Amino acid sequence: LGHRPDRFQGYGRIDLDAVVHSPDPIFSIDQTIVLAATGSEWTRTLQAADSARPVRIMLAWTDAKGHGLGGTTPAWVNDLDLRVTSSGSTYLGNVVGGDGWSATGGTADERNNLEGVFLRPDQLAGPITISVLAANVAADALDPYAPGAPAQDFALICYNCVDAVLGSADLGVALSSDPDVAEAGAALDLIATVSNAGADPVTSAQARIELPSALSFVSGALSSGSGTWDCQLDAQTVICNQTAGSLPIDPAASVLTIATIVDPIIPQGAGLEVSATIAAPMYVDGESGNDAASVTIHVGDLIFADDFET
Repeated sequence: LGHRPDRFQGYGRIDLDAVVHSPDPIFSIDQTIVLAATGSEWTRTLQAADSARPVRIMLAWTDAKGHGLGGTTPAWVNDLDLRVTSSGSTYLGNVVGGDGWSATGGTADERNNLEGVFLRPDQLAGPITISVLAANVAADALDPYAPGAPAQDFALICYNCVDAVLGSADLGVALSSDPDVAEAGAALDLIATVSNAGADPVTSAQARIELPSALSFVSGALSSGSGTWDCQLDAQTVICNQTAGSLPIDPAASVLTIATIVDPIIPQGAGLEVSATIAAPMYVDGESGNDAASVTIHVGDLIFADDFET
């Protein structure tokens, strides 16, 4: 047998001790990013924690279920591609040279749902840009029993990786609701306005909106401003990741609208507390006081919301 991976041994057996007791700092994403359309892309810029040690990057995802009919027609559905740029060279997932390290050139792997890039110390210089490209997202991989619109999440891990510092920022977030008085069972939009008053445009920002149990998440998206954002629910937290573009130096760089529904049995007079935070780990934020915001939404009968009874 030669080096891993190959068609005889794949990536080999898992060394649990190396996984649990890794000597290297680890950057990881565990299915918190969802790519919802072919051509969409997630990108993150990291750097080697120790440039004298190699960097190992693995991408994994669970595909949507195939046709199950057998025969010669391929049963895979969605296709993600791993692409890593370091020292001006681009490496594709599973393109490995004869020495067991990633090599430039080759073609993207269109079949396997496990892709790796392994870089020697001499292949590392400066920042490392990791991209996950949705080469084909044709079905819903999140719920195989009641599939909806096409969607594919993934897990990614990078050994010997830390966030690269790309610049300085002064991020801020403001939070409001529309309407400002909720009615039981009615739709309610949460408006998160993300600003950047720092010295540099910002990429890979993340906004988190904490919902009370009385609000059910429907959807979330960029309604105006710059960049591309993807919003998904994790328990009662809506996580909106900036997947492309940048936040310019602007008091209202991006406005995110989070659509929710109020619990139909919420009592009159209740107050719904919603909070939001904004962060960009690759930037030094010199002012953290404006990184969080909250709003209280009062529940009542909308017919009396504007003093109608008088």
